[in-house]
Amino acid sequence: MGSWNDLGPRNTAAGVGHMTRTDRCVHGLLICLLGLWCALVLAAGLTAALVFSNLGPLEPSSATFEGYPQPHQWRHIAGIATDGGFRIADWAALACIPLTLGLLLWQLRRGSLGWRSVIDQIKLWATVAAAAVTIIRWIGPQQIMDRSLDVEQSALAEHDWIVAEQAQAAFLRVHDVAATLWETAAGLLVIAFIASVWAGVRRQ
Repeated sequence: MGSWNDLGPRNTAAGVGHMTRTDRCVHGLLICLLGLWCALVLAAGLTAALVFSNLGPLEPSSATFEGYPQPHQWRHIAGIATDGGFRIADWAALACIPLTLGLLLWQLRRGSLGWRSVIDQIKLWATVAAAAVTIIRWIGPQQIMDRSLDVEQSALAEHDWIVAEQAQAAFLRVHDVAATLWETAAGLLVIAFIASVWAGVRRQ
């Protein structure tokens, strides 16, 4: 009985052969997943950058948080405005990670992803690195930030400004790390997406 590898195109001296119809379908699905993941990460990051850069000078306030001093109040309001986008991007990423890695593994087993193809290696390792960075951010600084936001929200409900300020300070202490990891993942996803499109075009 043949192995799974016998079902796919054989590796050639250049890396891999032309893709079969099944390979093209799988590769197209991989491109769609990477494109969706990348778009959501970029959209959430850019939206947050625009909101925070524009709301800062305005120092908006809300009757709900009346008494909470600036700049803490406007930061909290901006965080509420952008939180949904980040959560959508996070949940989409957690869904895309196993799917994209599974498709890459399928391509490796089929032989449609070549070890000697530079563009395939860029696609593979950029995707793996983006997944690793996303998971590290989610299980590390993101959990600290979420807990800090919960504490701040509870303190604001009780008009305890001191505890709220302390919670926001704890949030900000890890925010730069989380932001760097977010930007790193976004850059890796852009690279993986471009490499995937390029690899598909080269093998049509």
